[in-house]
Amino acid sequence: MLMLFPFILTLASPQRLCFTKKLSLLDGRSQSVGTSRRISGTVRSSGNIPDLIEFLAPKKLRRLMGDAADSKGNLRYFAYGSNLCDDVFKQARQLSPATEQRAVVKGYRLTFPAPSAASLRPEVSDEVHGIVYGGLSRGDFVRLWMSEGGNSFYDVDIVTATIYNTSRTVSTLTLVEKTSLLGDVFKSLSGRFPENSPSGWYIDTIRRGAREKGLNTSWVLKLDLIDSTEIRTARALLDLILPQNKDSS
Repeated sequence: MLMLFPFILTLASPQRLCFTKKLSLLDGRSQSVGTSRRISGTVRSSGNIPDLIEFLAPKKLRRLMGDAADSKGNLRYFAYGSNLCDDVFKQARQLSPATEQRAVVKGYRLTFPAPSAASLRPEVSDEVHGIVYGGLSRGDFVRLWMSEGGNSFYDVDIVTATIYNTSRTVSTLTLVEKTSLLGDVFKSLSGRFPENSPSGWYIDTIRRGAREKGLNTSWVLKLDLIDSTEIRTARALLDLILPQNKDSS
C-alpha cells in the first residue's frame, strides 16, 4: 500500500468524512448524524449525498464508476489478489461489501509486475478466478483505488465476470495492468524480478484467500504451482553452483 499524502490517508481511514447537515469528522464509535449512517463500524453517505473523497478521483475514474454503477448507484469490484482475504479487504481496508460472489473473468491472465503486486493482463485464451464484491459506494472504491497506489500502478477497467455455477454475467470494476508511461517505469524498476514471480508471503496470502472463498479447485492448484521469488532465486543459484561441482569432480 502506497502512502500518498496525510490528507488522503485521513480520508481513506475508517474515520470517514461525509456530507451531513453539518460537516463532521465521525469515528467508528459515533452515532449517525444528519444524512450519514453507520454500517459495520464505518460511516457511509446515504441517498444522493456523496462522500467527499469521491471528488479526489480523476474524471476518467468518475466516468467509469458512473458507467459501472447499478440501478441503486452501487458498484461491484472483482478481487483476485490479496483482497480475497477478509483480513485485508474488510479489516485492513475497512470495506463492507453487501454481497460476495465467486466468479471467473475470461480473457485475462494473472501477472505479478512486482513481488507484492498482482495484476491482470489481457490474454484471450486465459481466465482469472476471484470474488465480485457488491454494494460498494463510490467513496469505497476511491479509497480502495488510492490504497493500491492510485494511477501510479494500475488502470481501472470494467470487465465481465461470470458467476460460479450459473450462466449469469455481471459488469464489474477491477484493477488491470498499467499501460501508461508510469506503468512502464514501474515495470522497469521491478524488472530485476522474473515475471510472474511474487514473494513467498504474497502468493501465500492469495492462496489463503482463494481457499477461504472456496474458489475453483483447479484455480487453487494453479496458484499452488506458482513459484515465489525466493524459490526462483534459489534455483538460479543452484544452476550456477551445480555445473561448477560437475566440472570439479
